[in-house]
Amino acid sequence: MMSTIALETTADRYIISVDKSVVSKETIDKLLDRIRLEYLIQKADFSEDIEQIGEEIKASWWKNNKARILEMVESHEKN
Repeated sequence: MMSTIALETTADRYIISVDKSVVSKETIDKLLDRIRLEYLIQKADFSEDIEQIGEEIKASWWKNNKARILEMVESHEKN
């Protein structure tokens, strides 16, 4: 009996096999997108400062958009 999710390793590949009844194609597509993104991040070789810059960008965005977002959520909850 085959496992619902299996991993096979060859000399230069990981081969993942997933039972279609367990995971949707959309979920697999999201997983592959994430793997591609991780690959690109590793390839880009960003400096250690990149994470701090990202946190500053998120904090700034939230400061500028917090009231609008919370207003939208409250409006949605009332409906």
